[in-house]
Amino acid sequence: LKKQMITFDQATLQRGTKILLDKASTIIHSNEKVGLIGRNGSGKSSLFSLILRNIELMSGDVSYSKNLRLSHLAQETPALEQSAQNYVLDGDKNYRRVEQGLAHETDLIKLADLQEEFEAIDGYRKSSQACLLLHGLGFSADEFSASVKDFSGGWRMRLNLAQCLMRPADLLLLDEPTNHLDLDAIFFLEKFLKNFKGTLCVISHDKAFLNGLCDTIIHIENQSLNRYQGNYDAFERIRGEQLMLQQKMYDKQQKHISHMMKFVERFKAKASKAK
Repeated sequence: LKKQMITFDQATLQRGTKILLDKASTIIHSNEKVGLIGRNGSGKSSLFSLILRNIELMSGDVSYSKNLRLSHLAQETPALEQSAQNYVLDGDKNYRRVEQGLAHETDLIKLADLQEEFEAIDGYRKSSQACLLLHGLGFSADEFSASVKDFSGGWRMRLNLAQCLMRPADLLLLDEPTNHLDLDAIFFLEKFLKNFKGTLCVISHDKAFLNGLCDTIIHIENQSLNRYQGNYDAFERIRGEQLMLQQKMYDKQQKHISHMMKFVERFKAKASKAK
């Protein structure tokens, strides 16, 4: 049995006067690669805000697996003096905590414990991991030491993405991560995410990206969370079949109604059949 990562149970979500979800239920399992899709304004980003506990449900419930480590793609980057590499390393807060401890701790026993923890989290490889992410997302080696404030908005979004990927997580939330990326960076990101040992939930309009990455699609439609197994192509095929079936049922229903109305028109004057 797959472990349940997040469970939405009869969730009703409202933003302003608009009802986005109405008693919607679904489950996101551990290690799934989920593509979250739907029309603009259907509630995709609001669902992320809900998962991040930035907003609350009107009714229903959202439950999470215990000790869930979560990483999400920030949409804004402050104009910082620190280097790109250090900004990316800041994504791993536990690494930074141990690093700071090693630099300032004077107690030998505590220092030994910190050293053990540093080795357990693979601390010696963190800087090279940050560089690998930066390189994969299109930064040149001489830009690793450049200040965050020196980069344009699009490149700062790439820095946010690198920082997000640097953070150890059980659940990764990415809202339009391929925006501002060129083809090489998109290929790198797709490969990285395929190897990600955790649950991924991604909002994207890039069908090719969803196709190559996702094994589950959750479609927000009619205020419901509709779950489809497979990639984006599989979703389109299954949904197309469902719509055709609905149309056939509708046509059959209309034909039946038309037949009944004609029958009524023909016999309403006859006392024996009027009833």
